[in-house]
Amino acid sequence: MQSLAQSAEAVKALLAETAKTRYGLKPIPNETDNSVSDFLEAYLAANAEDRTSVSRLIGHDSASAEMLTVYSGRMAALAVRTARIRWLQMSLAAMVLAASSADDQEFTWTLPILHDAAIRMGQDPQGLFESIAGTDASGQRVMQIFRWKPEARLLKHNRAVMEPDGFRYEPLLGSTYLLSAFDWNDEPASEAALESVQSRLGRLPPEYVALMRLHNGGEGFVGEGSYLRIWPIEELADHNPVLAPARPSNVVLIGSDGSDGLYAVEPTQGGHAYLVFPRIALVSEGKKLADSWASFLETLSRNT
Repeated sequence: MQSLAQSAEAVKALLAETAKTRYGLKPIPNETDNSVSDFLEAYLAANAEDRTSVSRLIGHDSASAEMLTVYSGRMAALAVRTARIRWLQMSLAAMVLAASSADDQEFTWTLPILHDAAIRMGQDPQGLFESIAGTDASGQRVMQIFRWKPEARLLKHNRAVMEPDGFRYEPLLGSTYLLSAFDWNDEPASEAALESVQSRLGRLPPEYVALMRLHNGGEGFVGEGSYLRIWPIEELADHNPVLAPARPSNVVLIGSDGSDGLYAVEPTQGGHAYLVFPRIALVSEGKKLADSWASFLETLSRNT
């Protein structure tokens, strides 16, 4: 039988492999979910010394912490689906373990999911959080963020959806862990500005509009991949008439890679495609990157 330390090493390796996949979009639960859940049950049952040792191994590894926050959201959804408190406990345990490396932004995006799931299940969120957090530093950090940031309890970066395989929390910003290093504009785009730009340039993807209602642009690296600068909505009207002039008229530029690449959206029969154009060259057809915002982020995260 494996020791907790050996199990931790195995889970760390599993999370490293999982980071190379589109884990957040996989069916719930999958083999990774089950393996991590089994490990977290052993982690919760361990003594304080062993928990601290495991926290140093996994919690201080940023890649593992990122995957644990994704796992946490997935298990919160599974808890709501099955009405089983075990999955919500595993979700909270993952956040405690990730606390050493995850930044405040990742907590601000993920804790509201757990809070929402607890309410949907008729549980007291604070009491449930405290029962899992324990008294160690990682657990207390989770509780501090929960207590100090009441706005973090609002489910504004995700939405609850019912998909063919069941209830799920869907990030409005795509794979949020890929945007953890982003520097967001503090103010949201106004409805007047969104409507004005769309009346001039055409309808924009719903997921992009939802993002602008939260943060009117921002910039940073997507995961460990490409740089992404999302222009404030007001700048679209300035940039679109003059940049990449040979592109089709229904293609709307929304940002850049901070250099010579321009990112754009184009209406399709099923929604919108995400493209990249060179800034100056007279190129009439962009390179297609993805068919959704989430896939767009995943593609950029793999480009280095």
